[in-house]
Amino acid sequence: MNKLKFSKFVLLFICAISIFSCKDDDDVEFTDPNYNVLGISEIRINDALYNINDSTLLLDISSSDNITLSGCGYTKSTLHETLSYSIITTFKSISTEIISCYPDVSIVTSSGKDDDRHSHITIIVSREGYDEQVTYTFNFITVSQ
Repeated sequence: MNKLKFSKFVLLFICAISIFSCKDDDDVEFTDPNYNVLGISEIRINDALYNINDSTLLLDISSSDNITLSGCGYTKSTLHETLSYSIITTFKSISTEIISCYPDVSIVTSSGKDDDRHSHITIIVSREGYDEQVTYTFNFITVSQ
């Protein structure tokens, strides 16, 4: 019986030490993102050229009736931003192009066709040596003229 009591005492002692030795990570300070390091200045969607807000990476869509911001997200701990746009188009073939002033920016593009009228293009922009990253998703709805 003595060994059992001693084992319980050791186990409780280890649990108490581990609880009190845990560090509270609520005080972690995050750095503000600096998306200028990606150098994104414009995005071309089909034949239209859209300027980019340097600090938010949002497209300037004020003069366009066929595109809308449909979703956004931001992960503060990793400095990753996600922006989704919905676009109504008459183009049968869709294309996008990111224009950056830095030649070492990594731009990874993937696309898919959901059905005859719906397709999407996802573009991930990052730069080696920096934590900032943005993912643009463009959801296209093709309508007939």
